[in-house]
Amino acid sequence: MVVRMRQNTPTKAADPSIGNESDILEASTSMTPTHSMESSSSRKKSSNRWRFQAAIWWFLLVSGILGNLMLWRRSLGFDATSSLVVSLARLLGSDSWASSSSMGATISLADPNHFAEFTSGKSGSPGVESDLPATDNQNDVIGDDISIKKSFSFCLILKDDNDILNEWIAYHYYTLHMRNLIVTIDPSSMTTPEPLLKVWKEEFGLDYEIWNDSNFTEPWFYIDKDYDKIPQQVKWEDKDAAKWQEEGADVTYAQRMKDIRDITVHRYRQKRFLHRCEQYLQEEGYSWMTHIDTDEYIVVSPALRKRKRSKLKKVVLNESDTMYHFLQQAKTNELVNYPCISLPRVLYGSVEDPDSPPTSYEAKQMESLRWKYRTRYDNDALNKQPKVIMDVSGFPPIEEYVHYQKTFSIHRPDFGLCRAQGQMNIKDWQRYPLTINHYLGSLERYMARNDTRRTQTQYNQKANVQDGKDGYWIDPWWSGFLKQFGKDKVAKVMGRYMDPSEYGAEVKADIIQKEQQAYTPPNFDNPEEDSSQPEGTLTDKQSDGVRLKPPKLGISLPLEQDSFSVCMLMKDDNDILNEWIAYHYHTLKLRYIVVATDPSSNTNPSVILDRWRDRIEIEEWTDASYMPDYFVQGDYGSVPNMLGLGNSSTARNTMNLTEALEFHGVSDPKEREEQTQVNNHRFRQMNFFESCIKDLMQKNKTWMAHIDTDEYISLSHLVKPQSQWRTLSVPLLETPGSLLDFLKKAVTNHTSGMSYPCISMPRLLYGSKQKDFPTATAIHDTFDSSKFETLKWKYHSDYDNAFEVNGRPKVILDLSGIPPRSKFLEHTVWSIHRPGLRMCRPDREVRFDDKPRFPLIVQHYLGSWERYNHRSDARRSREKYDAKNDETTIEDNDWIDGWVEHFANAEGIENAKRLLAEYVI
Repeated sequence: MVVRMRQNTPTKAADPSIGNESDILEASTSMTPTHSMESSSSRKKSSNRWRFQAAIWWFLLVSGILGNLMLWRRSLGFDATSSLVVSLARLLGSDSWASSSSMGATISLADPNHFAEFTSGKSGSPGVESDLPATDNQNDVIGDDISIKKSFSFCLILKDDNDILNEWIAYHYYTLHMRNLIVTIDPSSMTTPEPLLKVWKEEFGLDYEIWNDSNFTEPWFYIDKDYDKIPQQVKWEDKDAAKWQEEGADVTYAQRMKDIRDITVHRYRQKRFLHRCEQYLQEEGYSWMTHIDTDEYIVVSPALRKRKRSKLKKVVLNESDTMYHFLQQAKTNELVNYPCISLPRVLYGSVEDPDSPPTSYEAKQMESLRWKYRTRYDNDALNKQPKVIMDVSGFPPIEEYVHYQKTFSIHRPDFGLCRAQGQMNIKDWQRYPLTINHYLGSLERYMARNDTRRTQTQYNQKANVQDGKDGYWIDPWWSGFLKQFGKDKVAKVMGRYMDPSEYGAEVKADIIQKEQQAYTPPNFDNPEEDSSQPEGTLTDKQSDGVRLKPPKLGISLPLEQDSFSVCMLMKDDNDILNEWIAYHYHTLKLRYIVVATDPSSNTNPSVILDRWRDRIEIEEWTDASYMPDYFVQGDYGSVPNMLGLGNSSTARNTMNLTEALEFHGVSDPKEREEQTQVNNHRFRQMNFFESCIKDLMQKNKTWMAHIDTDEYISLSHLVKPQSQWRTLSVPLLETPGSLLDFLKKAVTNHTSGMSYPCISMPRLLYGSKQKDFPTATAIHDTFDSSKFETLKWKYHSDYDNAFEVNGRPKVILDLSGIPPRSKFLEHTVWSIHRPGLRMCRPDREVRFDDKPRFPLIVQHYLGSWERYNHRSDARRSREKYDAKNDETTIEDNDWIDGWVEHFANAEGIENAKRLLAEYVI
């Protein structure tokens, strides 16, 4: 039970569009009842009754508080030991991070040292532990004492914004301690920011990098310009936001298609840049970052500024880094959704204030000082979607970062870590303490950029908004910036806004000349001859003062690497190995195999593999290649307990247990030996898979799987009957590599819900029942169909059969989508069926009938009893074989049957006969 006690006097709204804000829950410490004249005994009885009632109220209140704390701890993952005081103080009305009862009426962010004392728990603060960057003196948290990686980084896409760039940099450099800027220039931009950025680096130490499309998009995008490969959801995201949609527009069909293409290209570039910039900053150990535009300014929420009861109601900007420190402390409040903090946007139109006071600088040229009228806070149609600030150092380890492969949206980069747009409410200042002022600007500036989404009609809808006027809060930043760095230094970057009579017209002219310097996009067709890159552009070689660029994300690999690899453990499977290789060579472009042969195997696969070495790169491993030394030396008692028996952590103690394995039912003299064999097999399996993944990643391989020689990757039976599946053509076996091409398109076009880069595949068991068929295939009567596992066995189990029949799923991994610091490279994989707990779906979610998520399956062939029994495996028995075989009663739809003929056609009949010699009639 939670007892809510409100103040008797409600707080008056500070702004008409904000409305009455809810009071912080308070419990009064003085609950004195009203007394009439009464006797001493009556007063005593009344006093006792009041004490009893007060005790009950306090008991209920504290119980409710503690109950809420436990719920918050479970739902938000907060450590109660560190958040108890903060949460209790908030419920009792102290505003925790936003106020301090002992600090008077106001905490002014104009005094950084005062703020630092508050955040470090001094001056009577609630004792909240500071999360500011460590320095020799914790209170000295301003200026250059903040390391660059603890400062603020911005990821910025530029297109002809040089005339407002300097102001935008100056504001965020001063208020948010921006010291790192990663810029990419739209290829259609007419101007380059390089001359301006050089001055910022020389005079203010701003670290910057300039990227181009090759740093964050694929070769098909920046070289081939094959924009048809852009994911479909991006293509149609803004299909209506183009000039030709304006009423009365008369343009050709070709122009309409070009407009849609331009929007599509912009959206895709935007998402890829933000994703790579975010990923790069996390890899390099940076912390705070954001992706906003040059017409957007981060400010303290107006709802927070105007709270009558808030000790932060008077926030001023005439001292540096105040918002940076504000943010560092705001993140300690669990309500802000750290580490992805959403920033609601507020649109400022182009109506100027006629009563603006005169200034000694040209305020009418400065976006942040010129426009003062805004739209309503709840006008989502004009304010548009929010942006976010992220602390990438607070993200989960990159291998656990579920959505690391692609940015969900620039407004919500991560689907799991960031709040949904529907949750935004600018009035909720505790969750959204920062907002964005979005300046529309003048019509000339708005239309200067060649953007098909910008029209006169669009501008007029936004320009005349006058629902509120609170733009003066931001004004002190400019005078504070001048005071902090001095007019002479500031004039080198902001001279166009300053008094020409004081600094000379040549200062302004020089800056304008830098703003207008032409931009030449890089020449990707002839990179050796490309001289278009400005000095700040990153190159493949390290240069003084410029960091190396991030690796290109696009898979620009030789053909044999843009193919399929398999990690395979073998034991006496030579008789079915050739068919397995040929099938996957043809359908999945299998071009790399790592084979490890079980030491107890009676046969060696090398003689079979030799036939394929001119087509497939093959490595053969032994236990010494991937197993620990103690295992190679035969100390099997030290092997971890892989059987799940008892509570023992090692096999040595497990073998002393009296339980029998499931496949025995009763104990027998061989139990310990068989347990050891099974335990060793599972341990070998896990270590091999882990080592093989590492090897393939180091060799820059992409698609891979770990399947057995009785397992064939195929198209789901629920997909096959259709000629089209979710805009993709169903693969035809006559085309070499058609199954791999289908897989890549499904992932690239986001046409399914596959959990990329770990794609689960349900398994389907095929029994040993045969159909009547001719003894030879149709291709020159060359091959005996009865010898092929895939052509002989035609009855499978029910799709809904439990895992004990069909078995647990297998997975395909795209190794190019696994970050370098993944746990795959540090620890044993979780399971061969689910290598990564976060990247791969749990078994319970892998359903055959969910074809959008699982368009590929694994056909698992039981084979004949002779083949099943010839392998020495304690888990195999006739009883188990018959039980599985009895479950396979559904006739196959024969999609796979044509592969042998198409393989022979593709390779030539003589080559096919050499490779499949055992199957020739």
